[in-house]
Amino acid sequence: MTRRWRPASIPGTVFAAVALSAALAATPWAAQPVAAQTLITVLKPGSPEIAQVLCDRLAAFGIAGARVYALESHRVRVEIDAAAYADLDLQATAELMVIPGAFSIRLVADGPGEGAEEIAWMDASNPPLFVDPLPIVTGADIAQVDATTDSFGEPVLVFRLDAAGARRFAEATSAHLGDALAIVIDGRVLSAPIVQQPILGGSGMISGLETPRQVAQLAAVLEGGPLPAAMELLISEFVSVDHEGIPVCTSEG
Repeated sequence: MTRRWRPASIPGTVFAAVALSAALAATPWAAQPVAAQTLITVLKPGSPEIAQVLCDRLAAFGIAGARVYALESHRVRVEIDAAAYADLDLQATAELMVIPGAFSIRLVADGPGEGAEEIAWMDASNPPLFVDPLPIVTGADIAQVDATTDSFGEPVLVFRLDAAGARRFAEATSAHLGDALAIVIDGRVLSAPIVQQPILGGSGMISGLETPRQVAQLAAVLEGGPLPAAMELLISEFVSVDHEGIPVCTSEG
């Protein structure tokens, strides 16, 4: 028996990291499947690059053995065995496959000066910030991310930069003591901490996320990398299937 839901078109444009769990809140998710079934998700567009990003994100989210297949009409199909993940978070998994994942850290400008870019906050109650259009570091500079908690027990994401990113980060934080750095995710400001001291070790911490799930999602997105195109989730369903074909990749979580 097939249990199916057809969510409304989900644009892969801006997903506020502080509201990841709300992205599919209106979707009529089906009940959890019987153990023998497989969660099938079809998305578009599709390409080998997109397939690999999805595999890497699912692996980083702790979902091992997911298979991503290339389909006709530039689509991809993701298969996850329900038996191995009885408590699979359907919303979180779907969100993970459509969040664009563009990440940068930028210097906050004093105002709308020459070249400054105006960016809205994820928390819409805050006024927009003006930031330097050239990032200090981007997601491409991140070597490692970990979802953890701070000394107060709040969920945070700890990141470590590669050598080139660490050098630029050290130079920027040394030159801008007392200034603010904007953490920008998919075109929205998550937080804007003040530089208290030079950050020379290439590591940093991102706060401002409300739940461990949101932190785990962001960690998986940064670990897997940004999607090269806006994704649309077409359909997800639980089915009993015999795996056919050769997947483009398999998650190794």
